[in-house]
Amino acid sequence: MCSASRGRYTGATHPIPLGSAPAPPCPCPKIDTPAQDLRRLADAALLAAFHAHQRRDKGFGAAAGPDAPDALSDAFNAAGYAVQEGDSAWRLTAGDEALIGELAGGLAAAAGETAQVDAPTVAAWRAVSRTGAVVGHADTLAIPSRFRQD
Repeated sequence: MCSASRGRYTGATHPIPLGSAPAPPCPCPKIDTPAQDLRRLADAALLAAFHAHQRRDKGFGAAAGPDAPDALSDAFNAAGYAVQEGDSAWRLTAGDEALIGELAGGLAAAAGETAQVDAPTVAAWRAVSRTGAVVGHADTLAIPSRFRQD
């Protein structure tokens, strides 16, 4: 297992690839089994389907989905706000199994609704035991121009 990279797996437990940022390249030697390669392909397929689900029309046109933080910052910048952003990914560990399970279930359900991933792949992905997850998240601070101290 490469601790420097999200999405590297050991045995039957591995992180959920939730979030919009790609995993950094692994500096460790790649020692994967065919089963790990298949899980990684399923991770990528489910994440792509989940992002497609996030981008669906919610009654106001297409949603920004995983691009929402950038869209929010762009809108604030265009309106003259000073914007600061920060990565605030949720790093869940073995003590967070209940939340990890709910997140995995929600991701699998949303991905399944897109029909971009076949049902057996979704079910197999959902059945994997997970002891950690990294959920991509960003914080945005927008300060109106009247309060800026340039």
